[in-house]
Amino acid sequence: MLKRYLFVLPMLLLISPGQADDVLDELSARSHVPVGELEDILADCETTQMAMNLCAFYDFVEADMNLEKIVQDNAEGMSKTETKAHLDEIAAWRSEAEGECNAAADEEAEGGSMRPMVYSYCMQEKLDQRATEEVEG
Repeated sequence: MLKRYLFVLPMLLLISPGQADDVLDELSARSHVPVGELEDILADCETTQMAMNLCAFYDFVEADMNLEKIVQDNAEGMSKTETKAHLDEIAAWRSEAEGECNAAADEEAEGGSMRPMVYSYCMQEKLDQRATEEVEG
């Protein structure tokens, strides 16, 4: 768990309070859990498995939104044809990443309450890696 915080801490320093609110709003929309309830749950990620799952999902959503922003920013310098090709490439990459993370989650925690957490951490890692690749070009 410490490894997660050492990785996430530098990323949090780059996030403004408004961006954190955006992530929370998006997490609420995707999880169907009200923002106020999420704030309470996210305040202590180690109390229950549900809290661990939602904290991992928060990190996943944050990484997903970060990649989306980078892709949008990169598209500004592309032609329509290049943009479409790049978005198609991202969609294919995402489908492959989701498949790999589903397989990893099934292997590690199939049918168990930890499965969503394992999937979310896997996706967060893949999204962060892809975001780095997008930035580096």
